[in-house]
Amino acid sequence: MPIACFGLSCGSNPAATTPGGIHVAGTYTITRAYISNTCNPEIPGATATVAGVVTHDPGATRFTLSNSDGGNFDAVLNPDGSFSSGTQHRTGANGRPYDLLFEGRFSQMGFRATVSADLLPPNTPCKSVLDWQAVKQGDPNVIPGT
Repeated sequence: MPIACFGLSCGSNPAATTPGGIHVAGTYTITRAYISNTCNPEIPGATATVAGVVTHDPGATRFTLSNSDGGNFDAVLNPDGSFSSGTQHRTGANGRPYDLLFEGRFSQMGFRATVSADLLPPNTPCKSVLDWQAVKQGDPNVIPGT
């Protein structure tokens, strides 16, 4: 028997948008700081405070984050608020290839994440790891069981 979507767009995975689940959409103020860095020079603007907008349908298992400095992140969201993008191979605006990993956990008032960027050859390889602490503006997140 199919799961009802109660007026929500279920797409190809009806269980991904069942009502009553997690909901983390909204605007966040994100403070970023290095945990470690072997890149010289440091990544320009990496520690600047930015605004971020999370797009997420209630109960969905994926979300996107768009930062005011042009960063875009897609991740899988678990019902407990934890998330991970998995390692993604990307190319920077400067043409340098890098691997990105974005993972963390939402709370009712925001999220905390670790963002790792491994810059790859043919350039000089290096790694930057940042801690992101985000405070949600407006209504709190809905995280079942909290």
